Amino acid sequence: MGAYKKLNQQDAYISTYTARKSWIASGSQYQELGIQNITGISGSGAYIPISSSVEDSRLVFQSIHHLYYSNFSSSIIPTSKSFDNYLQSSFNVSGSRYLNEQVTVFSLPKEIFGTHIEPTSVILSVDPPPTSGSDYVLSNYVTDGGVDSNLPADNEYTLPAVSILGSGSTAILDDGEGNLYLNNASPRVYVGNVIYPHGNIILTNNYIASLFVEDYNAIIQWKSNLPLFTHNYHCRVKANELNFTLNKTAVDQTTGQIKDNISGSAFQPYVSTIGLYNDANELVAVAKTASPIPKSTDTDMSFHIKLDMNFGVNKYG
Repeated sequence: MGAYKKLNQQDAYISTYTARKSWIASGSQYQELGIQNITGISGSGAYIPISSSVEDSRLVFQSIHHLYYSNFSSSIIPTSKSFDNYLQSSFNVSGSRYLNEQVTVFSLPKEIFGTHIEPTSVILSVDPPPTSGSDYVLSNYVTDGGVDSNLPADNEYTLPAVSILGSGSTAILDDGEGNLYLNNASPRVYVGNVIYPHGNIILTNNYIASLFVEDYNAIIQWKSNLPLFTHNYHCRVKANELNFTLNKTAVDQTTGQIKDNISGSAFQPYVSTIGLYNDANELVAVAKTASPIPKSTDTDMSFHIKLDMNFGVNKYG
């Protein structure tokens, strides 16, 4: 009989699973991975689109504000707008997002975050670590004037940047609710947000935002969610089927006859390759066995072929 068999409908099906892959990228890898590091600066007056980087920064700031921060106020979150600001959790409440005069955005391409960034997986660190010459100001610390003093001089506490950002690998963390906070600050200080389904890491604290644009590169760590679609094919072969080899080495090239060493009744072919064809008899996939498998004449056999397809979302490995 022929060496082709038509699959039944129940022999082919698709199963899915999600692969969560850990990533780490330093500043020198941004271009290779397609990561954009852009900054936005607040401004006033009419926007005039020209080639100036200042104008581009204003446009970035306005876009980030419109997409993620415009609905937040000091009292309530309006619900009458025709769009939302992509809340990452039911714990997001009014005033839980703050946008200052400057913003830095790390925008990850979809190929390296998949359907979304895994919550709690984002870590930002400084490469190289900041020196003690830079200062960072924290508000509402205990001072000589007491807690929450009305005196501006008593309501600030200055720490060297090396103390607040540290030299380790966990300077800025993701709390799992879409917020970024300083790991070494107590009480907790929030410095930005993560929009998980968009792959955007946003730093809204003025000092931190400028630090990663003007002075240092950021080492970014995150976990992606990449859906994989597995195409399963059960190739069933009955005991009385495919018991003859079509390998050209089995034929004497001079006479065209079957070679003597395989013409006996005891010979059985070995299965090493299975090809999948479409309805036009075009070869679309080839499966290889780990080692040649002898074809049985006593029992039916079934070969399970799996093809993982994710349409290029893990092209970076």
